Amino acid sequence: MPLLLRGKLKDTLEILWDFPCEKMMVCSKDNEVLYSSDVTSQNKLNIRLADLDFSQISAKELDIIAVASDVISQPIRIQKCPHDDCDLWGHVKDDGYCKHCGRRVKKHQYTTGFPKLGISCINVTLADGEQISLWKSKEQHEHDNSVYSIGQYQASDGQRKDVDILEEQFSENTNAKFLQLYKILENSDLLGEYWQPPLVSFQKEFNRILWIYHKLKKSEFPSISAYDYITSKVNEPLTTKDILGIGIQLCIIARKIHSYKQYWCSLRLADLILQRKPKSKYPISIYLRSRDISWQENPSPKLVDNSLIPWELYWDDSSGRKISQASEVYIIAAALYLLKAKSPNLLHYNAISYHCGLPSLKLFKGDTPLSPEKNEQDKYFESIINQALVAHPDERGYQNIKDFQAVLESLYRSTPSENCGKFQLEIGSDLDVGDAKHTSDFTQNQDSLFVTHYTLMQQGWGLFVLCDGISTCSFGSGAEASKIVTDTFREWWAESNEERRKEVCTYASHNHQQGCKFLNELVDSANAKIRKKVIQHAGEVDFSSIMGSTVTAGLIHDDFVLFSWVGDSPIFRFSKYGWERLNFEDNERNIKLLLGRPLEEAFVDGGSAITRCIGANYYNKDHVDMHFDYTYLSANESILICSDGIPDYIEPESDLSLQENYRMMRLASIFSSYNSDSLVNSKALSSILISSANRISGGKDNLSAIVLRTLPKTFHPKVESYNRLRLLSFVRQKKLQRANADETAKVTRRLSITQDID
Repeated sequence: MPLLLRGKLKDTLEILWDFPCEKMMVCSKDNEVLYSSDVTSQNKLNIRLADLDFSQISAKELDIIAVASDVISQPIRIQKCPHDDCDLWGHVKDDGYCKHCGRRVKKHQYTTGFPKLGISCINVTLADGEQISLWKSKEQHEHDNSVYSIGQYQASDGQRKDVDILEEQFSENTNAKFLQLYKILENSDLLGEYWQPPLVSFQKEFNRILWIYHKLKKSEFPSISAYDYITSKVNEPLTTKDILGIGIQLCIIARKIHSYKQYWCSLRLADLILQRKPKSKYPISIYLRSRDISWQENPSPKLVDNSLIPWELYWDDSSGRKISQASEVYIIAAALYLLKAKSPNLLHYNAISYHCGLPSLKLFKGDTPLSPEKNEQDKYFESIINQALVAHPDERGYQNIKDFQAVLESLYRSTPSENCGKFQLEIGSDLDVGDAKHTSDFTQNQDSLFVTHYTLMQQGWGLFVLCDGISTCSFGSGAEASKIVTDTFREWWAESNEERRKEVCTYASHNHQQGCKFLNELVDSANAKIRKKVIQHAGEVDFSSIMGSTVTAGLIHDDFVLFSWVGDSPIFRFSKYGWERLNFEDNERNIKLLLGRPLEEAFVDGGSAITRCIGANYYNKDHVDMHFDYTYLSANESILICSDGIPDYIEPESDLSLQENYRMMRLASIFSSYNSDSLVNSKALSSILISSANRISGGKDNLSAIVLRTLPKTFHPKVESYNRLRLLSFVRQKKLQRANADETAKVTRRLSITQDID
């Protein structure tokens, strides 16, 4: 362009030209000359807006142009700040704020109902009577009838400190609540150590409240808010043990508040401050800077400023349910979940996304370590959180803060040596077409599995594979694809000697890299067989419509399980701490979550559509991109590897079936009901799981399950089962005796009545 006029910095014009000229002018579009200057050979000129002559201009907003040698530039817009203590010209900003003072230029007559602070220094009297000097240096933004600014304050000690300033309309209710909170904090010894509310000035004469927050660094310790930790890159990420310690401290705060008959109703992550203190009891100490957290009444049912509010406020059948300790359990668990996930998109949730629940933390876990490690806190953290995040408060795993704190402390202190290696392995499996899937006596089951039962139970090592064939294909079938995969594993096992089998299985505990390579090579081999079969029988076909299957496979050695998967067939663990899923699904929803999309966008219809499977999605590829992870086993826990037909149809209520946490809880109920029954082994338990899905939802999908249980070393199956059987016999005899006695009594009464009539 021959002549270019553009804004530079907050109050400078830059003019560029590529032709000879002697004079440069800046004019309004109405040809009012604002600036004129002789120019020589240079082709650039910078002019400050303060050097323009606005004496003949009455407008507060103006389009200006540059003129040179009859060439006219495109116009740009400038504006004058309407605030008397600023009154400067600047470039128009899209957000409507002055580039000099930071306050609004457009629509500066506020409807907030109070006069705002000017950009200046004022003397302020705080609620506790202290006098301070407050400098408001720049307005940042407005939200929900409040004004957010930055500045400094100077206390009686003479030190200046950077602060964030929040201006709100005065309210007698807010005033009373804060004074009540302050009194509770003083009496409960929370003030200072665990709770540092903002400085506040209640200015009734100006109809406003000033909240003054000490400024924190946004992306680093020693002090950072939970919100900033989640949304920024931090050099020192929190460990799971750090997060458990945070949870314990939040429980301590809640229990102290209970002594004053108050309950939490919400928690802003920006008000939860994390600190690294070398000599503190926990690696990360915390304090709250909340101003209105401990009130008995319910808050309005909306989410504002990333507040964590318990599910019961959105529950369809809540009927005005009051906040309780179970609500506080949910709030604390949600904070711990978000700290562990450290995924900012999870903060963009609303009441609707609650209906779908929060995704598994495994989705945000990152790379699996190449060397096997044992860490109790990492192993069971999600199990505890899942119990605490059950949506309906009546079914929540912890009904009070005391119990929740106890389990957090138990895991915080737990070490692997307490639980590992002291068990005997029991494994069982079963398959079923599904009652509603039967169309004839020759209906195919598209699920397939292979487990090395003998070596696992007798020697403590072996492998497993479970596949769920994809039913929607134009060539081949899901049954054929899944069978090809399991046959590949079965053939390798049959063709290998015991020494080679054991060597491969030891990869689970000693060489994860080799174990991952082995599992992937078998899956790649199966994928090649599917491709070869398709070409032999159909030639080149539509790649997206050929047969395919999910794959979940693993190696087991001693107390380590190394597993891999592609597709959506789950692996669950059930333990004394609760339940959790050990893998995540390849589906549209999880792709969106990993891309940083908000929950309400990820949990839409079609979000569960599978995105990867062997065969169809890897028809033209030699290598299948598998996921890998590992866990280790402890006594008295169960592992379930199954097709999605079991969890998908174990919860018939439509509102609850969307939440994987509910489906896992239903499965956990089955395990807890039968684990103590010595007559029920893992084989029977896998059949019970399948039977339950058939009974509850009619068996609308193929069903398959592999159950792996770690029984105590002291458990003797034959003795325990026989004793259980004898006990049942004694119980039956007593019931028969009681029934006979009742019947005799009835006959006696009838005879007595008959005699009385006669």
